[in-house]
Amino acid sequence: MTTGESQAMRYGKIYEPIARNEYHQEQREKYPDIEIVAGGTNLNTEYPGLSCSHDGWVKINGRVKKVLEIKCPFSLQDVDPHCFDSYLKGKRLNSFYLKRNVNGEITLKENTIYYDQVQMELAMTGVSTCDFVVWSKMGLLTIPISFNQSAWDNLHPKLKKFHWEYMAAEYFSRRSARDLNPLCLT
Repeated sequence: MTTGESQAMRYGKIYEPIARNEYHQEQREKYPDIEIVAGGTNLNTEYPGLSCSHDGWVKINGRVKKVLEIKCPFSLQDVDPHCFDSYLKGKRLNSFYLKRNVNGEITLKENTIYYDQVQMELAMTGVSTCDFVVWSKMGLLTIPISFNQSAWDNLHPKLKKFHWEYMAAEYFSRRSARDLNPLCLT
């Protein structure tokens, strides 16, 4: 385990390729010509100073249709993700990033870092949909998430402010690497 890497992070890194493969196999039943291409760092000149890194591009008939974001929650390693709310209880359930809506459908909570992550990925890539995949050894759950312009309009100024007030200074001062307090330029 590398410094700063939790057991949950290590678990996610190990199982993400397996989750990607299972997602690909599942989607191939619907889209025989589907291709999953590894993601990477994305920059967009419309949003200077920001970047994102998603887990893959979903191509159908040779065209990018979606981005892919994969989560392999350590807390559900032996539980089918469809049953998250039967397994997690109390605070663990309340703080988890999934919920069931009034129709019983599983959705990604909009007040979570993962929802913000997906909205940033969609804005940065210009793709309108993300397949948010939750994987465990017991099952695979795919939740399509659409770009939400209102959510992005709320999130973007906060990210921009954080980048220019904290991160930009860090590029030059490297205060974090030296265990110094962060430098704020405001």
